[in-house]
Amino acid sequence: MTSERFARSGRGRAVQAVALLLAGALSGACATGSPTASAASIGSADYAVRKAAEEELGDRSQVVLRGAEDKLEEARRLRDAGKHDQAERLADEAAMDAQLADAMAQNTVAHRYADEAARALRELEEEARRSAP
Repeated sequence: MTSERFARSGRGRAVQAVALLLAGALSGACATGSPTASAASIGSADYAVRKAAEEELGDRSQVVLRGAEDKLEEARRLRDAGKHDQAERLADEAAMDAQLADAMAQNTVAHRYADEAARALRELEEEARRSAP
């Protein structure tokens, strides 16, 4: 499989999501607690939440996304209260949760496509057997 096809596949997107989660965790470990850093984390989390909300979410991924939205709102409240360390940490968690919801949604879609492809293949095989002499 080419790297481009892998990147577009459900598995490739899941690997990308895990990499983003790890990067978010590492950036959270280096948090500075400044207003700029908390604003950047909140902006990243907001983008991740909006991106995940555009996906076709299943029940479980909707629950994860709702948790991300709640954490994002709490991060904004903490930022407004001047608690930048806590806001940054919570915003990073919200971003990771949103990325997880996104990956879960993509996984669900990939499984559905795989099931449809398997069903189509079975139908073709059945049709081939019926028309064979």
